[in-house]
Amino acid sequence: MPSSVIIGEEFIVQITVFNYMTLPQTVFLQAVQSDDPNNLIPAATTVPPNEGRSTHVHVSPKHVGVLKVKVFARTGFFKISTTDAVEKELMVMHTGVQRTTNEQLLVDVNGGKTLTQTLPLVNHPDLIPGTKKVYMKISGDFLVPNTFGLERLISGPDAGAEQGLVDIAPNVILMKYLSITGQLTKAVETKALNLIRSGYQNVLAFKRGYDGSFALSGESSNYSSMWLTAFVLKSFHQARDLISVDNDVMFRAMVYLLGQQNNNGSFTESTLYTNHDKERTTLQVTAYCLVTIKECGDLVNPVRLSPAITKGQQYLESQLSTITDPYTLSIVCYALAKSGSSNGTTCYKQLAASKHAEDGYVYWPESSQAIGHMKYNSQQQSSSPAKDVETAGYAMLTFIALGFQAEGLPILKWLISQRNSRGGFLSTQDTVVAIQALAEYGIIQAHVTKQSRIQINAFGIGFMHSFNVTQMKYDSVHQIEMPANLQNVVIQAAGEGIAVVDVAQSYYVNSSSSNGTFIAVASDFEQDSLNTLILKTIVRWNGTYVSRMILMEIEMPTGFVADHDFFIKQSKVMKHESIGRTLVVYLFGIAQNSETVVKVKLDRSEPVVKNQGGTITVYDYYEPSQRAIARYESGVLKRAKICDVCPLCLFCTGFSAFSQIGIGK
Repeated sequence: MPSSVIIGEEFIVQITVFNYMTLPQTVFLQAVQSDDPNNLIPAATTVPPNEGRSTHVHVSPKHVGVLKVKVFARTGFFKISTTDAVEKELMVMHTGVQRTTNEQLLVDVNGGKTLTQTLPLVNHPDLIPGTKKVYMKISGDFLVPNTFGLERLISGPDAGAEQGLVDIAPNVILMKYLSITGQLTKAVETKALNLIRSGYQNVLAFKRGYDGSFALSGESSNYSSMWLTAFVLKSFHQARDLISVDNDVMFRAMVYLLGQQNNNGSFTESTLYTNHDKERTTLQVTAYCLVTIKECGDLVNPVRLSPAITKGQQYLESQLSTITDPYTLSIVCYALAKSGSSNGTTCYKQLAASKHAEDGYVYWPESSQAIGHMKYNSQQQSSSPAKDVETAGYAMLTFIALGFQAEGLPILKWLISQRNSRGGFLSTQDTVVAIQALAEYGIIQAHVTKQSRIQINAFGIGFMHSFNVTQMKYDSVHQIEMPANLQNVVIQAAGEGIAVVDVAQSYYVNSSSSNGTFIAVASDFEQDSLNTLILKTIVRWNGTYVSRMILMEIEMPTGFVADHDFFIKQSKVMKHESIGRTLVVYLFGIAQNSETVVKVKLDRSEPVVKNQGGTITVYDYYEPSQRAIARYESGVLKRAKICDVCPLCLFCTGFSAFSQIGIGK
């Protein structure tokens, strides 16, 4: 039977009985659903000796949640009868799409300050009644929430080398932070090390053997990626104190980077790995490579390293006055600060002049999509683009490197306000950079954090809760469930120190189609039949840059599986995989103002009818805020009856008053 169904769907459970006796056996069966225990579904079958026979029962889930189907079998009569039972379970899910939104608030009451802030809990207009849950978490250490979801800091499927690296870099950073601050537990250490080792092995698959570089598709790529190679080298170098890392892999990657440096000191990306326009790519890649070779300088002879750092630094210094966008400014300034440039004061002034300050929060928005510290609105979860989070992270790291850490608190508050409930952010790069910034600031402020004594009160209509953050409990997480009908919650804090309050909502909404600023999707059926569906999906990209990689997530109908061979001749498809009931298709980048067509073939694998509709979600992997959703529904599957998919039966004709008695052949 399927592992999950959507409420309103019906399916058939196949029950197979084996007879190991030398004579035929008549077996009487009863099936019962946990959500309808008084309705016993009878069945029977005769099984020849040393053979098996199957029969089928009709299941119609009544409630959302875990459904247990238990089957009792009996053969013989009275004192010589034999009985057995088996139980299986599946998940009955809500219709619609699950959403999770959260508001994280950094409570700062140092210096005798007090805080009162209202967090909105407004219902989504398409909320499915009865599906909403609200939780509040409180911690005295602002990095503890990053340990909530070490294995899944960002949402979405594994996407090549990037996912392996997000298993390495953030976990290395968090382990070192927890170790320095005396908070590393054995459980967290074991979990993090396993993820780092797994990520390391996964990333090695993207190494190009002949030159030691790394590429988006490994050996099959036409070009190496300068940025990815630097990212891998930086991550491996950080992890080598925690796990065994092949020194030859790091050495060859370092040699590759140094060999690619241009005469003017710059590094040029040969692929469209970065999502920003071509004029800025060289500056960004040069800055990132300069940081990497500086950090990994022990891998090569100083005679070779020193000129490369000097040339890279001089190139960035010569371009500093030409930079006009916040992202490039932040990463270039961080590279110059790390390399010991004398332009540190200039960088500080330029970053300070371009910041956006609002209600005690500081960030660097590049577009109208950037938002302040309140992430939630009534339409959908909203957060600033990943690039803006990355920019704030680099700016904060720059301030710390230049000795201006006192100015980091307003940036810290904004970064925490953008953090998701798992402890990550939107994508790989912004998650790694932001966590590094939080950790470096946290190490500096560890003595303050440990001294926190804060009373936090949370209340709303019909709800009140208090919690004290103390030296004994500052590194623990306090969690409670709040009433789902709250429209807002007021947070009041007083005392001395800092803490984090995270209010998260989980709920289902009726799915509907929507398009993003730069991306749109539309879908239709090329074939809509009882046992086979062919979906034709058109993805259009209207971005100001060439998209690097587009992910398509298709919610497959219950009881259907993807025909992966159907993708073989589709040149735009980079990779495809099934994760549970979701089909994930990775698409190569789409040019500006262009579209691509993807066809998906789905075949029946389970006897399920009255199938509910599904969604197709597409988004830019490196900027997930650019996403679009299309809804689809098969009229054939929606109208299908159980007899349309039930195997031929001896006694059930479909017109019988006992239509639940599906006795198999």
